[in-house]
Amino acid sequence: MFVFPLSKASRTVVLGIDAMDLRLVKRWAAEGALPFLAGLLDRCPLVSLSTPSRVLQGAVWPSLLTGVSPGRHGLYPQSQLRTGSYDVTSIRDLRCGSSAGEPR
Repeated sequence: MFVFPLSKASRTVVLGIDAMDLRLVKRWAAEGALPFLAGLLDRCPLVSLSTPSRVLQGAVWPSLLTGVSPGRHGLYPQSQLRTGSYDVTSIRDLRCGSSAGEPR
């Protein structure tokens, strides 16, 4: 793999991979199945992003990109997965004040 040398003015790149299971990526990288990501894991800091309780998952990416909360950017998902399952629920079916993904 070719890596471009950094200039004296360092640069930052944010690589966001949605729904990535970090445990699997680390294992597969160590096994040689993901050589590019293995190289990144060896040289770059790694930060895992979690969705805070009571935040709808679809609002996380706009918040990351804009640096403001969903209340400021106004972008909310129309549906999301129910907690602990792969069942999709409409945000209208969620209980006010409940943890995100819990049906009424």
